[in-house]
Amino acid sequence: MGQLKQLLPVRGKPVILHGVERLLAAGLKDVVVVLNPAHEDVLKATEESGVRVAFNQTPGSDMAESIRVGLQNIDPAATGILVHLADHPLVSPETVRQLMGLHEEDSSAILVPSYQSKGGHPVLFPRDLIGELFQGGTLRDVTARHRDRRRFIPVTDSGVLIDIDTPADYEQVLRLDRSSR
Repeated sequence: MGQLKQLLPVRGKPVILHGVERLLAAGLKDVVVVLNPAHEDVLKATEESGVRVAFNQTPGSDMAESIRVGLQNIDPAATGILVHLADHPLVSPETVRQLMGLHEEDSSAILVPSYQSKGGHPVLFPRDLIGELFQGGTLRDVTARHRDRRRFIPVTDSGVLIDIDTPADYEQVLRLDRSSR
């Protein structure tokens, strides 16, 4: 993108704040945002939301390292971890509520929202499985080892597939956001 996609504006607010607000609107109480310490502007964008912020101190690390940092900062009683990527700002609170409700019914499943038969984000992992990240590897490795526990959850929310990796993706987010109002 050539710039921090977390700070791209959508309706006058940074992308990252849209994701945080949607998680809070879904009823999540323990939200931890993991940031690179060099991105002070992203920290400022999340401050008013009241969520906790943790810092991934390993430059150039992968997403698994950020998740390890997040895991060290959540409530130890949590039975599941919802991994929500900052560049998916259009995920609806209803989708998050649906995943949380299904987790209450079966806390051993990896829950992947699926729109038009395509898996998306956020993904809700059982605490015991995502803890395997401390043994090395990535989320894909964990998911591959436990395919039998993965459930695709059909949703009506195209936001689970829409991320911002290119300027064209960002323009699509802006168009979809305008059309959803």
